Order: sequence, then C-alpha cells, then structure tokens
Amino acid sequence: MKKLVCLALAVLLLVTTAFAASVTESVPCQYDNAVVFREGDYLQTVKDGRGVVCRLDGTAVLDTAETQYLLDGYLHVGAYEGQSVWSLDGKKLTETWDDIPEVAHDVAICGKGSWGRPATLHGVYGAVDLKTGAWIVPQEYPSLTFSQDGTCLIAQSADGAVRAFDLTGAEVRAPEDGRVPYGNGMYRLSGSSTLRYSDGAVALSGVYGSIEAVCGDVIFAKKPNDETLYCLSLTGQVLNTYANGYVAFSADDCDFVVLGKNRELEEVAVVNRWGETISPFTKGDTLLSSGGSTGKGLELLNTATGKTRWLTADGMEIPYVENGILMARLGVILKQDAQPSLLALDGSVLIPAGKYQTIGTDGAVYAVGRRTAKPDGLVVQSADGKYGLLRVDGGYEYPAHTWAQPEIDDAIAAGLIPAEQQRDWRNGCTRGDFCRFVAAAVRTISPELAGTETVTFTDTDDADILCAASLGIVNGVGEGKFAPDRPVTRQEAAVMLSRAAKALGIPASGEDKTFADRGEFATWAVDGIADTVRRGVMQGVSADRFNARGTYTREQAALTMLRLFHAAK
Repeated sequence: MKKLVCLALAVLLLVTTAFAASVTESVPCQYDNAVVFREGDYLQTVKDGRGVVCRLDGTAVLDTAETQYLLDGYLHVGAYEGQSVWSLDGKKLTETWDDIPEVAHDVAICGKGSWGRPATLHGVYGAVDLKTGAWIVPQEYPSLTFSQDGTCLIAQSADGAVRAFDLTGAEVRAPEDGRVPYGNGMYRLSGSSTLRYSDGAVALSGVYGSIEAVCGDVIFAKKPNDETLYCLSLTGQVLNTYANGYVAFSADDCDFVVLGKNRELEEVAVVNRWGETISPFTKGDTLLSSGGSTGKGLELLNTATGKTRWLTADGMEIPYVENGILMARLGVILKQDAQPSLLALDGSVLIPAGKYQTIGTDGAVYAVGRRTAKPDGLVVQSADGKYGLLRVDGGYEYPAHTWAQPEIDDAIAAGLIPAEQQRDWRNGCTRGDFCRFVAAAVRTISPELAGTETVTFTDTDDADILCAASLGIVNGVGEGKFAPDRPVTRQEAAVMLSRAAKALGIPASGEDKTFADRGEFATWAVDGIADTVRRGVMQGVSADRFNARGTYTREQAALTMLRLFHAAK
C-alpha cells in the first residue's frame, strides 16, 4: 500500500460536460475495502458487512474484529453484544453498554437492558459527556433522544413524563413535542390537521381534514367526507384538484409525487414540486427505481407498451439508455455493461468503459453492523481491485422558465441579483429572500438609501432584512418577529414593491388596469397592486388576471427587480 502523502494532490478532474457535470476521484482507488465516506483524516470503509475505520494511509484505527463506525468525530465500536465509544487516537471513552444509539455534539446516549424483537432494547438510557466522561443525564430513562435541532436531549420516564436537558445536563423547557414534519420545514401537531410554517404560524387549517404530502412549493390535502385530492400552494391557493385521487408515492428527497386513482395503481400521474403535471394519468405506468436517485428525476415503465421513459422533475425528457441507471440528482447516467461507463444526461461520456471495473450508484446504502451508511459519492473499484470514491459536481440544476431567462440574465448583468441568490429560479420566494433581492436592487439604484438599519427582530439579524424594514418596504409579523422563511404571495409582493418604488422615488406614471380577478384581491392589497402595476413593476399573469393569491416565485422576483431598475432611470 502506497502511503497517501496529500489526498488533494491525487484529485483527478476527468470531464466537464454541457450539463456542467464534472467527476473527481475524491478518494483515490488504493484501498482494499469499499470506501463509504470520509471524515477529516479518516475513512469509513466496509468489508463483508463489517465497518472498518482507517486512516488515510489505509491502516485501521483499531485492531479489532468488531464493527467500527465513524460518528461525528468519534469511533463507535461493537454490535448487539456490547458497544462503546472511542476517540480516534484509540482511547476508550465509555464503558461497554448494551446500546449506544446516538453520538453527537460530544455526547453519547448509552443504554443498558436486554434486547427484544424487533431489535429493541428494553432498559434505561442516559447521556455521557465524551470530553469529561461525566453523566449529564442519569441512566434512568426508557427513552432518550436528541431533539430535532440537536440542541438538547429529550427524556421520557416510564410514566410518560417528558423532560429536556441541554448539552451540559441542565434541565430546560422541553421543545414542542408531537410534531409531525412535512417538507419545507412545515409541520402539524400530532392529533391535529392544522399545517404550520416553521415559525409556528398557521399555513392551512379549517376545511382540510388531512394533509397527504408536502412537496416543494405544493401541499396535497383532503377534506372530510370528500374523495377529491386538492393540490394547493404553500399559502393555501388551490392549484388543481383530482377526483378520487390519492398520493401513491412521496419522499422528502423527491421533487415530485405520484398520484393514483381510486386507490388503484392502474393509472398514475406525476406532479412536480411546483404543482405542474409532468406525466398525466396514464394506464399502465409504474414508477421504477433501478438503483439511482429519484430526487430530481424518475423512471416510468408502461406495462402495457413495455416502454420506459426518463424524466427530470421539471418535465425534461431524457433519452433512455439500455442497461442504464438514471441519477438525475447528480446529472449523470450509469451504463451498466460488462465494463461500466458514466454519461452526462445528454449522452456525452464522462467516464469511458474500462476506467473502473465497478461504479456504484447514488442510491447505494451499505450495512455496517447495526447501522447503514450512504456513500459520500460513488464507490468505485479500479482495474486492479482497489476501492475509492468519485464525487460528481455541478449536478442537474433546474433552469428558469424560457420566458423568464432573458430578463434574469439582464438583471444579473445589471448587478441586481447577488451571486448567492442566482439559484432555484422556479421556487417560491420567501420573505427573507425578497429582502435580499430588494436590498441588492436598492444598493444598485440608490446606494445612499441602504445604510441605515433602525429596526430589529427577534428571529433574524440579517442585514438585508433589517435594511428593507428600515426603509419601510417590509414589516414584521407581530411579537417582534419577521418570519423570514414564510412564502410570499403575489399580492404581498405587489404591496412591498409599491413601497420600494416609493422609497426610490419612482413615479406612478402608468395607466390604471382592471383585472378580471380583482374580487380575489385582499382589501389591504388593492391599492398596492394598482400602484405597482401603474409604476410598471408588476404585470398580470395573463391579459386580465393578476393571480393575487398565487405564489411569487424567485424568477418573478428577479424580473420585478429589473423593472424597478428600469423605472428608476
């Protein structure tokens, strides 16, 4: 085994394609066992289902036949018969316990008892500070876990009482428990059908009895005694309805859902994270997973025709490759012939056949004793049988809609869109990101306005938000909060853009416009919509519709900032 002097020097850039995908051998192929991920100067490897933790030169950290697993800078050793935590320099930090389910933030949760089915320890748990070896939570609770944000430990007594401890062992107020999480940070409380934003404000309640799924910027819900499936925006606007429909498949890391009819899978449809139907109800279609990711793309097999289709979640059709695995999240296709190769989504070759004898997928999961490990890249095996990892950068990014791209390009060229905001164009704009857009526009148009920050909020100290609030462009939501992660509707955007135009001294010289959907405008938004349309900053979504309650998207935000810029000239 050759000693690895500097891992960075071994990085090999192979190809860059039109899809901006590039492949890097991030961990060189020089290891005897499959490399799964790297933490600093250590590698998690796997041999015959047993975890082995190695240094970068390939030597094992511990000379033991027990399973080893890297956990947040520590070494978890053992399986059912006994587990312990060690430092990476080989020092044992805990006693051997029957169960150590979690190690994080320099704390290990340790349990003792007896194992029962299904792989459950019946006993008591406590928490040990790995820096000092002291117990910070006594070993007396049948249930002990980290809170969702990792800031405290949640303990449940045998009588069901819940207590919370910070990471020093001091008892603190327990965070709101019973949360059922959904996408986009939204949640509902157990036993309630009310869907809430991440800040606790109500997003959807009342007539909807059940929340079926949240996917990106859309919610799927049902009303009591109604078999209709409703597709709604994050602000509650009905985007579509499906008679007798139901969510047949959804996942946190997927940008689409699969809908079925009448609880049967004879016909399925695919709807993406923006509420667009990318595959209508079709008889015989079945969602497949051939081993790659499904997050940004999918594989549909029609059992009636035998035809397989590959789609990205924004509706782009990818030419099907025989023996291929679509990894849309990475923007690549693995062609599994006798000698595997890696292709870009346009079919161009990233890695030619023969470079590696095996190439893994981004859907691979390795069993490491009681735990599972998802590789940090694609596990590869070189021609001489050695293992390493490939990293794919510049994976598939959803482009803006074609109607928006020219003005987005102009807005970027004018310096109106900060580099960190040049992304996710089709997604809904949050309150925080609106401020980041508008603050950049104000600095470009009238730099003298963007220096004073006289407003404060309890839930953010973002300079762009404070700038926009100080100029009177945005307001808080009450109780000293701003709620930066809440979505913005078109009518909310119109009101805020009207204030921005006034702050910039832009004249309202245009003509009044009457929209056919004016009756849907909120009373507080009527004047703001009229004003921002007169100033030429916003338009309708069609000749006679403004769609006040619709989602204000990030690409719409870029376009309106450009119009502010032009109107201010």
